[in-house]
Amino acid sequence: MFKFQSLCFLLFLELFSTFSLAGNKKKFNDFLIDKNLDSKSIIALELSKDYLSISIDSLGILGSELFRSSTRENSRFGIAIAQRILGCYDVRTGKINRGLKLLTYSKNYFLSNNDFEMICEAMNELGIGYFLQGDLETAGSFFKASIDYGKESPIETNSFLAEVNLAKVYVEKGKIAEAKHLLKHYIQRALYFKKYESVSNGYSLLGEISLSLNHIRTAANYFEKQKFYALKSNNSSYVTRALNNQAINAFYQNQPDKALSLFQEVLKRRKKENFPFNTIDAYFNLARFYYPDKLQISFQYVDSCYQTTKENKLLKQELEVYQWRFEHFKDQKNKHLIDSMKQVIRSKEMENELTRKGLSAKNQPVKNSVKSDLNWIIFSLIVCSAFLGIRYLFVRKKHFKTADGNQSID
Repeated sequence: MFKFQSLCFLLFLELFSTFSLAGNKKKFNDFLIDKNLDSKSIIALELSKDYLSISIDSLGILGSELFRSSTRENSRFGIAIAQRILGCYDVRTGKINRGLKLLTYSKNYFLSNNDFEMICEAMNELGIGYFLQGDLETAGSFFKASIDYGKESPIETNSFLAEVNLAKVYVEKGKIAEAKHLLKHYIQRALYFKKYESVSNGYSLLGEISLSLNHIRTAANYFEKQKFYALKSNNSSYVTRALNNQAINAFYQNQPDKALSLFQEVLKRRKKENFPFNTIDAYFNLARFYYPDKLQISFQYVDSCYQTTKENKLLKQELEVYQWRFEHFKDQKNKHLIDSMKQVIRSKEMENELTRKGLSAKNQPVKNSVKSDLNWIIFSLIVCSAFLGIRYLFVRKKHFKTADGNQSID
């Protein structure tokens, strides 16, 4: 029964990926032939949202092509969109410092134009970059800024865009109650707007929280809901994530054959997606699966985790490798590596302290200036209306006096 269900599930994934790629190929051709840089940039932005889920490599090609075209035509808007796309690509492929710089350039352009939709999304992407670096403080600051700007955005769904990411920060900090409260609001709003990818994402994190608390049945319930909305979303990346959690659930339910089959399928798919953060997660799940019965295989997967973290400079994940090794070996070497990596991450947080402080100092006046302009316009209209009203009354009064005089002379 399991094999049949699994086959149907995976067949759906393959079919969906094929249809998605076909649809995006047509849209990419439209992007290539478009001579208007504004509409070309908009197409690129739409494509980038799909490529983030199904083809990271295509994201890099898209951003590079738009950057070349925009630079040639000196389109500041096009360059800013290209910087955002390339920044997202760099963050997800391990070049985080360069990605953060590109995203910051893009964000600054949209700040200068008071484009709250784009600012909100840029803040969220910057938060993701700092989160992957292990700097939870700065990541949290950017996610909060994204939520703040999202409330000003004309796109209603932007108001909760970064809530799930902020919840992840809370989970990492051990603030479980705050994370769950935020996730329930996030899911409620996402359901209202039929954003099924977001609903799936929210239930995934709730499931992970429940597992960490050893609430196995509750986690299983959340993972089933995650799978339901992932399939409803028609997004292959979210379906893969649901597949991963189904594997974890099978492992906890003492169904090793099912768990192993799903874990291996997830790893295969993660490698194709080429997002190192998720690939490391897939390696780790297999390492945990084989421990302690097959130590050599387990350690091979842990070593794959380590190599991937080093290649992509993912400090937080590198720390997790050292912690896993220390937990299972209790050796001083990994204890020293843990202490050393924690110091590196703390240094990053100190290094980014000015960025966090500058975030509110730099961004707040932009928003206030819009409100100030609006207040000034309203004030000017009131004064102008009052002036015209007084002038009308004065002229009207003068007219009546003249008429009365003429009548008395006659």
